[in-house]
Amino acid sequence: MHRSLSKILFTAGRFSLCLLALAAGMTAQPLALEEGRQQDRAQVPEASSKRDVVVQRADADFLFALVDGNHDNRIDGQEFDAFCEMEWRELDPRDTGSVKPEAISADPHAVAIFGDSIPASGAVLSREAFAGRCHQRFERADANHDGSLDTGEFASLLGVLPPPRTISQPSALRLSSLAGPFAPGLPSCAELGHGAARGLAGTEGVSSLTAEIVPADGIDAAYCRVQFIYNSGLSGPKDGYDEGQSQAIAIRIGLPLRPDDGGTIAWNGRIQNIGSGGCMGHLPGVTIATNAGFASASTDGGHGAPWISFNCGFGVIQSKHELNRGLIRDFSAEHVRWQATWSKRLVQMYYGQPAQRTYWCGCSQGGREGLIALQTLPAEYDGILAGGSAVYWMRFQMAQAWSGLVIKDMLRSKGKDLTPAQINQTVRSPDPGEIKLSRV
Repeated sequence: MHRSLSKILFTAGRFSLCLLALAAGMTAQPLALEEGRQQDRAQVPEASSKRDVVVQRADADFLFALVDGNHDNRIDGQEFDAFCEMEWRELDPRDTGSVKPEAISADPHAVAIFGDSIPASGAVLSREAFAGRCHQRFERADANHDGSLDTGEFASLLGVLPPPRTISQPSALRLSSLAGPFAPGLPSCAELGHGAARGLAGTEGVSSLTAEIVPADGIDAAYCRVQFIYNSGLSGPKDGYDEGQSQAIAIRIGLPLRPDDGGTIAWNGRIQNIGSGGCMGHLPGVTIATNAGFASASTDGGHGAPWISFNCGFGVIQSKHELNRGLIRDFSAEHVRWQATWSKRLVQMYYGQPAQRTYWCGCSQGGREGLIALQTLPAEYDGILAGGSAVYWMRFQMAQAWSGLVIKDMLRSKGKDLTPAQINQTVRSPDPGEIKLSRV
């Protein structure tokens, strides 16, 4: 298969199907793929009665990006507390102040928090005890006692199991390399953070630049991570932003290391760009791609409202009650364009040659981004995997706002209100029965 795959749109229900869409150059046959899956399943340990929930590393990376609200590649105590609070609200939607062990055992994230210390059957756990156990788990996972968790420590807390094989491309999914030989004198990973002659420092529109080798951690192979914030020259009210505000699209590039830069996973001559989730505002991990030999890029959508709190209000200038058309434009499509542009530019700089194939992979918000790439950048991608695309955006936002509108227009005028717990009760229970309205 060659360029005939260009612009084909794949749809799927799970983000982990990404590699299956990258058919160009694939040497394995479908039977080999299924055999590989069976071998992997055979090597996964059976879960015990209380623990050993198998968490995939790609899922852990994605969750890490969501919890890491300030994008510093560390999860501090405050960020982890917010994660635990979100989990508690899921376990106790009616705000009773306590949950039973059975509710915890049914929630994979809660099981990950508790590990092997889930209370015995018949016991009741209070909100305070839940927060205390979260804190204990955080402290135990903080192996170097610096008050924060790196990706490896967070993966350990979640119970991520090491891959059943060594860190390499699984034989059933290995792609034939399309990369040519590397010319001598190419910049190292660290040099990509230097001056414009060999790196991006001083490049117009680029700020907050870092370039570093992320070492292997026993699960992920080492790779070169380049991060920066990009502004294409847009700023202020004339371009739809608030006063004093400019375009600021955070971009993360992942590059499998060249052999002369300490690499163990060979670049396969391809790019696999990664989609996001929710309302974005975070930088998703790229190791799902770099571990398999792809260069990759992800972005925060052009705003810093972390998804952990599902803050979708970035599109409004609150002080003026006006749409922030600049951030809306960046979120809807602009970041997808610059993600493609910069991933290809960094590939050319680091490997000294262009990528031979470029793919998109994403689900939900990432699926919507994939459709945007298909519509606006058809010449930039050779294959697009867009799963569960979140395209009915107006309906989503109206659904989110509906309870607030009902409370405002129909209840508060009568001196009544609904608490978040009561709203959750009406949403989650198949027969919520009569709900007593609270007095304002």
